[in-house]
Amino acid sequence: MSKDRDDTAADWRRWTAYALPAWAALVLLLSAQRHAFGIVNDQPTTLIDSLHWYGFQFGPWLALSPLLFWILCRHDLQRSLLRIHVPWLIAGALLMVVLHTALQSALKINFYSDFVQLGFAAAFSYLILAKGHVELSVYLAVAGLVYVVRFWHRQQRYAEQRAQRERLIAVQRLHQFRRQLAPHFLFNALNSLSALLNEGSPEMEMVLAIGVFLRRVIDFQQTTTSLSAEIETVRAYLAIEKLRYGDRLSVRWELDPNCAQLQLPHLLFQPLVENAVVHGAARMNGTAEIIIRTRRQQRVLRVEVRNQCPKAPAVTKTGQGQRMLKALLRSSYGDQASLESSQPAPGWFVATLTIPATQEAS
Repeated sequence: MSKDRDDTAADWRRWTAYALPAWAALVLLLSAQRHAFGIVNDQPTTLIDSLHWYGFQFGPWLALSPLLFWILCRHDLQRSLLRIHVPWLIAGALLMVVLHTALQSALKINFYSDFVQLGFAAAFSYLILAKGHVELSVYLAVAGLVYVVRFWHRQQRYAEQRAQRERLIAVQRLHQFRRQLAPHFLFNALNSLSALLNEGSPEMEMVLAIGVFLRRVIDFQQTTTSLSAEIETVRAYLAIEKLRYGDRLSVRWELDPNCAQLQLPHLLFQPLVENAVVHGAARMNGTAEIIIRTRRQQRVLRVEVRNQCPKAPAVTKTGQGQRMLKALLRSSYGDQASLESSQPAPGWFVATLTIPATQEAS
């Protein structure tokens, strides 16, 4: 998901920015502690010597911080992804220990007389055997800190999303209560109107199409539905628009049969189809084609609504309908869903809805 990639990149930049002051503070703290310990035990060492000692120990970690935090932010320890990310984290731990030891060896053979005669290969072998477990411990400590902080942030975000979802449910219940006052009046009015029209006339077909659509929308009591049922609702809506625009509206369906029983919120992508009609057939003199595609790609369902239009709207502009749809996606799926729009070619506009496809109707 693009949203996940954006969050990962933001976390990586944040942790990398914290690295310099964090490692510097650790070196200063340990150096001061070593200096004070030497004074207390009559084995004084200068503060400069202590800074050199811990600088060579932790300086390579500062240089490796961008790579270190990229590994930790890119491969998070979420339960559903453990089998994928744990091998990468183990490989990252070994890589960081090797790189740290290599940098430390290069520094020590140039600044410590005891290591000058050894050469790089011998110094590396000595340090990897003598200090490798220490570097691994540092890596695990940093990884633990990163994952604890990221877990806390994630829980905070989930709590906010739950609160937003509860507010949205309360609003939806209020709207549902208000809608319940009018449906019977609307249906009775449509029945009375159809009795005044000639059977088979365009007017009669329009009234019947409106009745079918309203029943699917108003009488629907659940918050989720199958994709096949949602498509029938969209077909009912398009039947109305087809009577309105006639040959100016052409609809092509490219449906993946493997998606039929996947679950999604009721009326999730009908606004996208309505937007395609408004910016397509309503604005074109000739025939405007709408292509509706569904496909399943591993764990996600993609619904694409592609429409012809005389001039596609700017993809950076978000209307009220898209804002409401994105709010519904956030409340239903959190960061696991997205709505993207693009203009792949002149005269074509594409809206792509991506949601998890893990729950199927039994």
